[in-house]
Amino acid sequence: MSNVRKTRYIGLDLARTIGCIGIIWIHTVSISHVGSIGQLGRFAVPFFSVSSLFLLIRSKKTGTFFKESRQRLVRLLTPFAFWSLFYIGFRHLGASILGNSPPSFGIDILWTGPTHHLWFCPYLAAVSTIAYWIKFGDCKEHLRNYVGSITLVVSTVILCEIAQRNYPLNGDYTLRLSIDTLPAAVFGILLGLSDDKAIKWFFEIRPFILVWLIAGFTAYLLTVGRSLTVENAFGVSVFLLAMNTCLEVRWPVVLKLLASAGGLSFGVYFIHVLYVEGLQDLFQLLHVAPGVQLDLLVFVLSCFLSVFSMFVCVHLLPAKVARWIGAI
Repeated sequence: MSNVRKTRYIGLDLARTIGCIGIIWIHTVSISHVGSIGQLGRFAVPFFSVSSLFLLIRSKKTGTFFKESRQRLVRLLTPFAFWSLFYIGFRHLGASILGNSPPSFGIDILWTGPTHHLWFCPYLAAVSTIAYWIKFGDCKEHLRNYVGSITLVVSTVILCEIAQRNYPLNGDYTLRLSIDTLPAAVFGILLGLSDDKAIKWFFEIRPFILVWLIAGFTAYLLTVGRSLTVENAFGVSVFLLAMNTCLEVRWPVVLKLLASAGGLSFGVYFIHVLYVEGLQDLFQLLHVAPGVQLDLLVFVLSCFLSVFSMFVCVHLLPAKVARWIGAI
């Protein structure tokens, strides 16, 4: 479409909020305490992958490949550098307070960061560069062929499943997780390259079909366990539901309030580990027994404090500073 969304779409912002909650859930709960329910946030990273790559491809910026990719890299890697330095200081401070040895880092800190959730920035920077190369290159005309696009998506899923099962567990963390979410990224790029008619068809899929798919993926994760294919399909389904044109109606105030946090999603993603790990260390110092109740308490507090912190950051700091801290 010539202009997929002229304004911020509340459905996408709401999905971003839910995606952030899912990521905080994954990083907070212990599987030994809550069982398979701890897997329910696994859709979030594929969702952010497909939505980011689709919007990148559909953006109407008219610069060159080098200009656009450079701006994208700066926007992603500057927050990565800031939060890497922040967490290094935070971990050294925590070690000092707890009387532990200061943490040591290897060369992989350059693409994984001192805390592992930061891997998403280098990953997104890499796939964004590839997406820009496709967008500005001649190959995009060949990828508009739907048979070729479907073949590429299916091949990517199969190759990623093989790689996931055979990649050594002690292998590079960022590469392993990048492989896990690659199918959603490929789908986002190919959908962005599609013509207006095809995109409209995807965005007009009956909502009840997508809801049933999401319910089915949820049931699978709860009963069978993790699956790369299911997690990627789950994330893609959430994205399609968020962009569904059939849902462009008056939204309840509660959902609008939740959606308002969607614009802070990257900032919440960056900062939430500070509260998750800080609260866990605090309760450990207070000799609070680990369990489901503690996990839920840390989860709720981390969600609230993360959103509140980024809200304060956006409204109190200069816009340029807030942008680099929260990738807003």
